[in-house]
Order: sequence, then C-alpha cells, then structure tokens
Amino acid sequence: RRVHGDSRLDSRHMAMAARAAGMAAHRSSRRLASIIGVGMSGPGNLPALAPLDHMELALEAAIADADITLRDVHCVVSGISLTDHRFMTAHAFATRIGLLPGEDVIVKTIDVGGATPISGLIEAAELIESEGVDVAAVVV
Repeated sequence: RRVHGDSRLDSRHMAMAARAAGMAAHRSSRRLASIIGVGMSGPGNLPALAPLDHMELALEAAIADADITLRDVHCVVSGISLTDHRFMTAHAFATRIGLLPGEDVIVKTIDVGGATPISGLIEAAELIESEGVDVAAVVV
C-alpha cells in the first residue's frame, strides 16, 4: 500500500476515483481515462506558500510520478481557492506554468464544494473522451 503525504490518501482511494472517472469516459467511447500520476504539496509543512505555489508543487510531483513532462499536459482542471481570490484559477495557473498562451490547451475552473476533486476527475475523463485530450492535470 502506497501512502501519499500527510492526509493518508492511499492508492486504493486513488484507484476508486480513477475507476469512477474512467467509467464516465468508458460509457460511450473506447478511450479509458486513467490516473497515471499523483502529487501533493504538503500544505501542513509549507504554510507560507500561496495557493498557486501549492498547486505547482503538487503538479510537479504528479508529473514526476507519471514520468512525463509538462509538455505532455494539454489540459488543466482546477478548483477555486478560498484564500487567493482569482476569478479563473485554472487560467491563472496554466499561465503561470507556461501552458498559456498556447494552442490547443484546455483550462477549466470548477467549483462544486467538497465534490470538486471527484468532479475534476470526471471532467478530465470527459475531456479525454470527447475532446481527444491525452493528458489532463487535475489540480485541486
């Protein structure tokens, strides 16, 4: 069993979320979404960082875990921040990490409260199915 960060989120929970997101993509398509990398910033250890800093650290860890590069990412789905008041968090984040401005880059900010992480996975799975996205980063 692999444990990720201080929250004790283990790989079984990530696999359940991947199956839920994958089932949404699998209903009408042969493409199947999969979680290929996970990362956390360790917020308890880095309280002075801004939300976008935490998002960047988590994405860097997920990219390393997946053994891909940032150039492989063509979609960012993120939640909102309650402490960093940006209108479109995903756009601000994608611009910060260099994905925007860019061609064929999809960015989406979603806000469904406590359901944002799983909703982000479902949204990414749907983008993989319907928009032909190969790699989507869900950063919440």
